[in-house]
Amino acid sequence: MRMSDFTGFVLPPRPERPDDSDCCKSDCEMCVFSVYDTKLAEWEKLCRDVKKEEYRKVLDLPSVLSQIKYTPFQLVSILALTSDTKIYRFQISEKDRTDLKNKHSFSLNIEIGQHLIMKNKVGSSDCIVSRAYTPISDLEAHMQGCFEVLIKLYPSGKMSNYIKSWTIGEFVHWRGPFGDFKYSANKYEQVIMCCAGTGIAPMLRLIKSIVEDDTEETFMHLLYSCKKYEEMLMCDEISYFRTFWNFSFCMFVTQENPQNVRYGETVVQGRITSDVLAKKVSEKSLDKTLVLICGTETFNKDMKNFVQESGVLENNIYVF
Repeated sequence: MRMSDFTGFVLPPRPERPDDSDCCKSDCEMCVFSVYDTKLAEWEKLCRDVKKEEYRKVLDLPSVLSQIKYTPFQLVSILALTSDTKIYRFQISEKDRTDLKNKHSFSLNIEIGQHLIMKNKVGSSDCIVSRAYTPISDLEAHMQGCFEVLIKLYPSGKMSNYIKSWTIGEFVHWRGPFGDFKYSANKYEQVIMCCAGTGIAPMLRLIKSIVEDDTEETFMHLLYSCKKYEEMLMCDEISYFRTFWNFSFCMFVTQENPQNVRYGETVVQGRITSDVLAKKVSEKSLDKTLVLICGTETFNKDMKNFVQESGVLENNIYVF
């Protein structure tokens, strides 16, 4: 699907890859493939800049979403990451999609770190169950009227049982977005992100926005806690982030000693401790350090206590 189908603008053409026969294979300084790689990187940056500029324009448009009323979104795909965690992709209704395509008159307006609320009526009773989920999708998806959420399913959870019954094509009701998290480019020297399980969700868009911004000099440390190595989520995204100079990643596995690390990442057996955080905090100025936390209530409480012990300012700690 071309970006212009739903957003009203066209991205520049992708550079054409040389044929293998175009290369003289003599390791010359201006190899055709080196030139191509340079042009490809320039093209990717230009595309990101175009998308960001267009997204700024749609932020002032009426949002499909409402914080008060629930809006139906159609489930269009389900991607299993582990046995109990999946990515669910939703899109706006056909009518709204038509309006978006013809008039470019709607947007989702989901800012980095914000969450949506989904509701469900339990059984035949009047009991309504609601849960909050942070979209992990990027600007491009939102400009097409789509969003994705990362959801872990529990064996006896009321909402989990409802989610397990979902089939492609049905409508689910959402409202929002909510959340007061704000980030300003280069305001901090480093951002330390402490997350557990699906708590990685609010970190993803922020990381992507920073690593893909050539003006950003902020360094990011992602400290990710899981019970088992196989429960690591968003592996491809993390591998992509690790190619950037200002991103580091360390996984903490609490219930096993991982033997086969497939992606070359740093893996530690044990929990994220106060010593680990104190060391990270000390790498930059306290007043220029931002700490983001997302996990279980116990995890959040422990992480916040640890970073406060290290001297991080209260205003520089944000718990999702």
